[in-house]
Amino acid sequence: MNKNINEVIERAFENKSNALYLNDFDLETIPEKVFKMSWLRVLNLSWNRLETLPPEIGELKELKKLDLSENNLKALPPQIGQLKKLKELCLIHNQLTTLPEEIGGLSALRMLWISSNKLIFLPTEILQLIRKNQIYLSDNPYSPEELWKTAWMGRR
Repeated sequence: MNKNINEVIERAFENKSNALYLNDFDLETIPEKVFKMSWLRVLNLSWNRLETLPPEIGELKELKKLDLSENNLKALPPQIGQLKKLKELCLIHNQLTTLPEEIGGLSALRMLWISSNKLIFLPTEILQLIRKNQIYLSDNPYSPEELWKTAWMGRR
């Protein structure tokens, strides 16, 4: 990890910053110290090379905005559902084929961007988010209509 990112994280940690911007650092993993910043409200990890999101993400219970766009994420851990205050989740341009069912428990979520992934299936639990949210699904192997149909059919 380069010195610059260590300085950014250390400064944010010492100042108890509400927002941490680690976008475009070419990260393959998220530094452990980030998960010790339980007070974070905004975490931007876009434009990196992340392939996995560790379960420790669930420890950031104050997060309101999480940007993971432009990475190589193939899956999300179930612990994403522990982010009960999350209002915005951006997952554009990753390699996701499905979402964990726990995403349906994000009751504060208002915007979900999952365009430009490899989604072929949506869990039925996502239907709980439909009425009060804006969900962007374009540019996936199945059309948004087909994705919704798979979710509705799974609900039966």
